Amino acid sequence: MTAPVLYLGDVLTSSLPIMHPKLWAKYSAAKDNLWQPSDVEFSADVLDWLRVLSGAERGALLLALQTLSSSAEAEATQLPLWYTRGFCSLESRYFYGLQIAKKNIHVETYEILLGLFTANLPNMGAHATAHMNSPQVRAKKEWASKWLQDVSKSMSERLTALICVGGVFASTSLAVALCFREKNLLPGLSRALSLIATDDEIHLSFASAMVRQLPGGSCERAIRSIFSEAVDLETDFALHSLGLEAMGLCPIDIAAYIRFRADELLSGMGHRKYYRVSNPLNRARHLRPLNRPGVHTRRDSGAFSLSSLDQVTDSDTTLNWYAPEIQASGKTDVARTL
Repeated sequence: MTAPVLYLGDVLTSSLPIMHPKLWAKYSAAKDNLWQPSDVEFSADVLDWLRVLSGAERGALLLALQTLSSSAEAEATQLPLWYTRGFCSLESRYFYGLQIAKKNIHVETYEILLGLFTANLPNMGAHATAHMNSPQVRAKKEWASKWLQDVSKSMSERLTALICVGGVFASTSLAVALCFREKNLLPGLSRALSLIATDDEIHLSFASAMVRQLPGGSCERAIRSIFSEAVDLETDFALHSLGLEAMGLCPIDIAAYIRFRADELLSGMGHRKYYRVSNPLNRARHLRPLNRPGVHTRRDSGAFSLSSLDQVTDSDTTLNWYAPEIQASGKTDVARTL
Protein backbone atom coordinates (compact mmCIF):
# COMPACT_ATOMS: atom_id res chain seq x y z
CA MET A 1 0.00 0.00 0.00
CA THR A 2 1.33 3.43 -0.94
CA ALA A 3 2.14 5.67 2.00
CA PRO A 4 -0.15 8.72 2.32
CA VAL A 5 1.07 12.16 1.33
CA LEU A 6 -1.57 14.05 3.33
CA TYR A 7 -1.88 14.46 7.07
CA LEU A 8 -3.87 11.59 8.54
CA GLY A 9 -2.97 11.84 12.20
CA ASP A 10 0.61 11.22 13.23
CA VAL A 11 3.28 13.05 11.23
CA LEU A 12 6.16 10.88 10.08
CA THR A 13 9.45 11.76 11.75
CA SER A 14 11.96 9.75 9.70
CA SER A 15 12.90 10.20 6.06
CA LEU A 16 14.00 6.57 5.76
CA PRO A 17 12.92 4.42 4.19
CA ILE A 18 11.92 6.72 1.33
CA MET A 19 8.29 5.98 0.55
CA HIS A 20 7.89 8.18 -2.54
CA PRO A 21 11.10 7.93 -4.62
CA LYS A 22 9.85 10.20 -7.41
CA LEU A 23 8.90 12.94 -4.97
CA TRP A 24 12.21 12.57 -3.17
CA ALA A 25 14.09 12.93 -6.48
CA LYS A 26 12.26 16.20 -7.16
CA TYR A 27 13.10 17.44 -3.67
CA SER A 28 16.76 16.59 -4.25
CA ALA A 29 16.72 18.50 -7.54
CA ALA A 30 15.16 21.53 -5.84
CA LYS A 31 17.75 21.40 -3.04
CA ASP A 32 20.63 21.26 -5.52
CA ASN A 33 19.25 24.31 -7.33
CA LEU A 34 19.22 26.70 -4.37
CA TRP A 35 20.47 30.23 -5.12
CA GLN A 36 20.41 33.73 -3.62
CA PRO A 37 19.52 37.15 -5.07
CA SER A 38 23.12 38.19 -4.41
CA ASP A 39 24.20 35.62 -7.01
CA VAL A 40 22.80 37.87 -9.75
CA GLU A 41 24.39 41.17 -10.79
CA PHE A 42 21.93 43.93 -11.74
CA SER A 43 24.31 46.81 -12.50
CA ALA A 44 23.89 46.55 -16.27
CA ASP A 45 20.11 46.42 -15.85
CA VAL A 46 20.00 49.83 -14.19
CA LEU A 47 22.15 51.28 -16.97
CA ASP A 48 19.80 49.80 -19.59
CA TRP A 49 16.84 51.19 -17.65
CA LEU A 50 18.36 54.67 -17.63
CA ARG A 51 19.77 54.82 -21.13
CA VAL A 52 17.84 52.46 -23.40
CA LEU A 53 14.30 51.63 -22.25
CA SER A 54 11.44 53.82 -23.40
CA GLY A 55 8.81 55.14 -21.02
CA ALA A 56 6.28 52.59 -22.26
CA GLU A 57 8.76 49.75 -21.78
CA ARG A 58 9.54 50.91 -18.25
CA GLY A 59 5.88 51.06 -17.35
CA ALA A 60 5.10 47.61 -18.75
CA LEU A 61 8.13 46.08 -17.03
CA LEU A 62 7.25 47.57 -13.64
CA LEU A 63 3.72 46.21 -13.87
CA ALA A 64 5.03 42.79 -14.89
CA LEU A 65 7.44 42.68 -11.95
CA GLN A 66 4.75 43.82 -9.51
CA THR A 67 2.44 41.08 -10.75
CA LEU A 68 5.11 38.39 -10.52
CA SER A 69 6.04 39.53 -7.02
CA SER A 70 2.41 39.47 -5.93
CA SER A 71 1.91 35.92 -7.24
CA ALA A 72 5.09 34.68 -5.56
CA GLU A 73 4.07 36.33 -2.29
CA ALA A 74 0.65 34.68 -2.44
CA GLU A 75 2.32 31.29 -2.74
CA ALA A 76 4.83 32.08 0.00
CA THR A 77 1.96 33.04 2.31
CA GLN A 78 -0.17 29.99 1.59
CA LEU A 79 2.46 27.26 1.61
CA PRO A 80 3.29 27.46 5.36
CA LEU A 81 -0.36 26.67 6.18
CA TRP A 82 -0.28 23.59 3.99
CA TYR A 83 3.13 22.64 5.34
CA THR A 84 1.93 22.59 8.96
CA ARG A 85 -1.61 21.28 8.44
CA GLY A 86 -1.82 19.31 5.25
CA PHE A 87 1.22 17.23 4.39
CA CYS A 88 2.20 13.99 6.02
CA SER A 89 4.94 12.38 3.93
CA LEU A 90 8.48 13.52 4.63
CA GLU A 91 9.07 14.00 0.92
CA SER A 92 6.25 16.54 0.66
CA ARG A 93 7.13 18.25 3.94
CA TYR A 94 10.80 18.54 3.02
CA PHE A 95 9.99 19.84 -0.44
CA TYR A 96 7.47 22.45 0.63
CA GLY A 97 9.64 23.55 3.53
CA LEU A 98 12.31 24.34 0.94
CA GLN A 99 9.75 25.82 -1.44
CA ILE A 100 8.69 28.37 1.18
CA ALA A 101 12.27 29.62 1.33
CA LYS A 102 12.52 29.68 -2.47
CA LYS A 103 9.33 31.70 -2.87
CA ASN A 104 10.65 34.21 -0.37
CA ILE A 105 13.84 34.43 -2.45
CA HIS A 106 11.75 35.07 -5.56
CA VAL A 107 9.81 37.85 -3.83
CA GLU A 108 13.06 39.37 -2.57
CA THR A 109 14.52 39.32 -6.08
CA TYR A 110 11.50 41.05 -7.60
CA GLU A 111 11.53 43.65 -4.84
CA ILE A 112 15.24 44.33 -5.38
CA LEU A 113 14.56 44.98 -9.06
CA LEU A 114 11.57 47.19 -8.32
CA GLY A 115 13.59 49.11 -5.76
CA LEU A 116 16.44 49.72 -8.20
CA PHE A 117 14.15 50.78 -11.02
CA THR A 118 11.91 53.07 -8.95
CA ALA A 119 14.51 54.63 -6.64
CA ASN A 120 13.82 58.10 -8.03
CA LEU A 121 10.13 57.74 -8.93
CA PRO A 122 8.23 59.26 -5.97
CA ASN A 123 4.85 58.82 -7.65
CA MET A 124 5.40 55.14 -8.29
CA GLY A 125 3.50 54.09 -5.17
CA ALA A 126 0.24 55.63 -6.33
CA HIS A 127 0.45 54.04 -9.76
CA ALA A 128 1.43 50.69 -8.28
CA THR A 129 -1.58 50.83 -5.98
CA ALA A 130 -3.85 51.71 -8.90
CA HIS A 131 -2.52 48.77 -10.88
CA MET A 132 -2.77 46.23 -8.06
CA ASN A 133 -6.34 47.42 -7.37
CA SER A 134 -7.46 47.18 -10.99
CA PRO A 135 -10.49 44.92 -11.60
CA GLN A 136 -8.38 42.36 -13.47
CA VAL A 137 -5.75 42.06 -10.73
CA ARG A 138 -8.40 41.96 -8.00
CA ALA A 139 -10.22 39.19 -9.85
CA LYS A 140 -7.04 37.09 -9.95
CA LYS A 141 -6.38 37.67 -6.24
CA GLU A 142 -9.94 36.77 -5.29
CA TRP A 143 -9.81 33.64 -7.40
CA ALA A 144 -6.53 32.56 -5.79
CA SER A 145 -7.92 33.17 -2.30
CA LYS A 146 -11.08 31.23 -3.12
CA TRP A 147 -9.19 28.14 -4.22
CA LEU A 148 -6.09 28.22 -2.02
CA GLN A 149 -7.59 29.20 1.33
CA ASP A 150 -10.95 27.43 1.30
CA VAL A 151 -10.50 24.33 3.46
CA SER A 152 -13.73 22.90 2.05
CA LYS A 153 -11.92 22.39 -1.25
CA SER A 154 -10.09 19.11 -1.70
CA MET A 155 -6.30 19.20 -1.58
CA SER A 156 -6.15 18.05 -5.21
CA GLU A 157 -8.28 21.06 -6.19
CA ARG A 158 -6.15 23.43 -4.14
CA LEU A 159 -2.91 22.07 -5.57
CA THR A 160 -4.34 22.39 -9.07
CA ALA A 161 -5.19 26.01 -8.32
CA LEU A 162 -1.66 26.51 -6.99
CA ILE A 163 -0.31 25.18 -10.29
CA CYS A 164 -2.48 27.73 -12.11
CA VAL A 165 -1.27 30.58 -9.90
CA GLY A 166 2.36 29.65 -10.46
CA GLY A 167 2.00 28.76 -14.14
CA VAL A 168 -0.98 30.40 -15.84
CA PHE A 169 -1.06 33.62 -13.80
CA ALA A 170 2.63 34.28 -14.45
CA SER A 171 2.57 33.67 -18.20
CA THR A 172 1.78 37.19 -19.45
CA SER A 173 4.19 38.98 -17.13
CA LEU A 174 6.99 36.56 -18.02
CA ALA A 175 6.35 37.10 -21.73
CA VAL A 176 6.63 40.86 -21.21
CA ALA A 177 9.83 40.59 -19.19
CA LEU A 178 11.39 38.20 -21.71
CA CYS A 179 11.03 40.74 -24.50
CA PHE A 180 14.12 42.42 -23.11
CA ARG A 181 16.19 39.25 -23.37
CA GLU A 182 15.35 39.16 -27.07
CA LYS A 183 16.80 42.66 -27.32
CA ASN A 184 19.92 41.72 -25.32
CA LEU A 185 18.88 44.10 -22.55
CA LEU A 186 18.57 43.69 -18.77
CA PRO A 187 20.91 40.69 -18.41
CA GLY A 188 20.42 40.47 -14.65
CA LEU A 189 16.65 40.32 -15.05
CA SER A 190 16.99 37.60 -17.70
CA ARG A 191 19.31 35.64 -15.45
CA ALA A 192 17.02 35.96 -12.45
CA LEU A 193 13.97 34.92 -14.47
CA SER A 194 15.81 31.85 -15.73
CA LEU A 195 16.69 30.81 -12.19
CA ILE A 196 13.16 31.47 -10.96
CA ALA A 197 11.73 29.55 -13.93
CA THR A 198 13.86 26.52 -13.08
CA ASP A 199 12.61 26.64 -9.48
CA ASP A 200 9.03 26.95 -10.66
CA GLU A 201 9.41 24.13 -13.16
CA ILE A 202 10.52 21.78 -10.38
CA HIS A 203 7.74 23.05 -8.11
CA LEU A 204 5.02 22.61 -10.73
CA SER A 205 6.33 19.14 -11.53
CA PHE A 206 6.23 18.21 -7.84
CA ALA A 207 2.72 19.61 -7.39
CA SER A 208 1.54 17.72 -10.48
CA ALA A 209 2.98 14.48 -9.08
CA MET A 210 1.22 15.19 -5.78
CA VAL A 211 -2.13 15.76 -7.49
CA ARG A 212 -1.86 12.42 -9.27
CA GLN A 213 -1.52 10.66 -5.89
CA LEU A 214 -4.41 12.43 -4.17
CA PRO A 215 -8.10 11.45 -4.09
CA GLY A 216 -9.87 13.26 -6.90
CA GLY A 217 -6.59 14.09 -8.58
CA SER A 218 -7.59 12.20 -11.70
CA CYS A 219 -10.94 14.00 -12.16
CA GLU A 220 -10.28 15.60 -15.52
CA ARG A 221 -13.52 17.59 -15.59
CA ALA A 222 -12.80 19.32 -12.26
CA ILE A 223 -9.20 20.07 -13.20
CA ARG A 224 -10.19 21.47 -16.60
CA SER A 225 -12.78 23.69 -14.95
CA ILE A 226 -10.15 25.18 -12.64
CA PHE A 227 -7.77 25.73 -15.53
CA SER A 228 -10.49 27.29 -17.68
CA GLU A 229 -11.29 29.85 -14.99
CA ALA A 230 -7.61 30.71 -14.56
CA VAL A 231 -7.02 31.07 -18.31
CA ASP A 232 -10.01 33.39 -18.71
CA LEU A 233 -8.83 35.60 -15.84
CA GLU A 234 -5.26 35.76 -17.12
CA THR A 235 -6.43 36.58 -20.65
CA ASP A 236 -8.58 39.42 -19.35
CA PHE A 237 -5.62 40.69 -17.33
CA ALA A 238 -3.30 40.50 -20.34
CA LEU A 239 -5.62 42.41 -22.64
CA HIS A 240 -6.58 45.17 -20.23
CA SER A 241 -3.78 45.70 -17.71
CA LEU A 242 -0.51 45.66 -19.65
CA GLY A 243 0.69 47.68 -22.63
CA LEU A 244 1.38 44.66 -24.82
CA GLU A 245 1.66 46.48 -28.13
CA ALA A 246 4.17 48.93 -26.66
CA MET A 247 6.36 45.87 -26.04
CA GLY A 248 5.90 44.58 -29.56
CA LEU A 249 3.58 41.81 -28.37
CA CYS A 250 0.39 40.96 -30.25
CA PRO A 251 -2.63 40.55 -27.93
CA ILE A 252 -3.85 37.59 -29.99
CA ASP A 253 -0.47 35.89 -29.59
CA ILE A 254 -0.46 36.45 -25.83
CA ALA A 255 -3.99 35.06 -25.51
CA ALA A 256 -2.86 31.98 -27.45
CA TYR A 257 0.29 31.66 -25.35
CA ILE A 258 -1.74 31.62 -22.13
CA ARG A 259 -3.70 28.68 -23.51
CA PHE A 260 -0.55 26.98 -24.73
CA ARG A 261 0.95 27.31 -21.25
CA ALA A 262 -2.20 25.83 -19.69
CA ASP A 263 -1.96 22.85 -22.04
CA GLU A 264 1.67 22.30 -21.02
CA LEU A 265 0.65 22.23 -17.37
CA LEU A 266 -2.30 19.92 -18.02
CA SER A 267 -0.05 17.56 -19.94
CA GLY A 268 2.44 17.58 -17.06
CA MET A 269 -0.38 16.52 -14.75
CA GLY A 270 -1.12 13.54 -16.99
CA HIS A 271 -4.22 15.01 -18.61
CA ARG A 272 -5.11 15.65 -22.22
CA LYS A 273 -4.48 19.06 -23.68
CA TYR A 274 -7.61 21.18 -23.64
CA TYR A 275 -6.89 24.11 -25.97
CA ARG A 276 -4.54 22.40 -28.46
CA VAL A 277 -2.82 25.57 -29.66
CA SER A 278 0.76 25.95 -30.79
CA ASN A 279 3.21 28.25 -29.05
CA PRO A 280 3.20 31.69 -30.73
CA LEU A 281 6.08 32.89 -28.54
CA ASN A 282 8.91 30.44 -28.96
CA ARG A 283 11.18 32.61 -26.81
CA ALA A 284 8.90 32.05 -23.81
CA ARG A 285 8.50 28.31 -24.14
CA HIS A 286 11.47 27.19 -22.08
CA LEU A 287 13.21 29.47 -19.61
CA ARG A 288 16.45 27.74 -18.83
CA PRO A 289 19.29 29.20 -16.77
CA LEU A 290 22.22 30.27 -18.89
CA ASN A 291 25.42 28.44 -17.86
CA ARG A 292 23.72 26.84 -14.87
CA PRO A 293 26.96 25.62 -13.19
CA GLY A 294 28.04 29.24 -12.92
CA VAL A 295 25.10 30.35 -10.82
CA HIS A 296 27.46 32.02 -8.37
CA THR A 297 29.40 33.80 -11.12
CA ARG A 298 28.68 37.51 -11.27
CA ARG A 299 28.58 39.49 -14.46
CA ASP A 300 31.06 42.38 -14.57
CA SER A 301 28.88 45.18 -15.87
CA GLY A 302 31.17 48.11 -15.24
CA ALA A 303 31.01 50.87 -12.72
CA PHE A 304 27.62 51.72 -11.31
CA SER A 305 26.33 54.00 -8.61
CA LEU A 306 22.82 54.40 -7.26
CA SER A 307 23.32 58.13 -7.65
CA SER A 308 22.95 57.62 -11.40
CA LEU A 309 19.26 56.96 -10.79
CA ASP A 310 18.88 60.70 -10.36
CA GLN A 311 18.88 60.83 -14.16
CA VAL A 312 15.40 59.36 -14.40
CA THR A 313 12.20 60.95 -13.09
CA ASP A 314 8.49 60.25 -13.15
CA SER A 315 8.16 62.24 -16.36
CA ASP A 316 10.40 59.70 -18.08
CA THR A 317 8.08 56.81 -17.31
CA THR A 318 4.81 56.26 -19.12
CA LEU A 319 2.05 56.51 -16.51
CA ASN A 320 -0.85 55.48 -18.75
CA TRP A 321 -0.16 51.76 -18.34
CA TYR A 322 -3.60 50.37 -19.03
CA ALA A 323 -3.09 49.66 -22.73
CA PRO A 324 -5.45 52.26 -24.24
CA GLU A 325 -4.08 51.40 -27.67
CA ILE A 326 -5.53 47.90 -27.32
CA GLN A 327 -8.94 49.21 -26.32
CA ALA A 328 -8.91 51.76 -29.13
CA SER A 329 -8.04 49.09 -31.69
CA GLY A 330 -11.03 47.00 -30.71
CA LYS A 331 -8.85 44.02 -29.80
CA THR A 332 -10.27 43.68 -26.31
CA ASP A 333 -12.63 40.99 -27.64
CA VAL A 334 -9.75 38.70 -28.51
CA ALA A 335 -10.63 36.28 -25.72
CA ARG A 336 -14.08 35.67 -27.17
CA THR A 337 -12.77 35.03 -30.67
CA LEU A 338 -10.38 32.21 -29.70
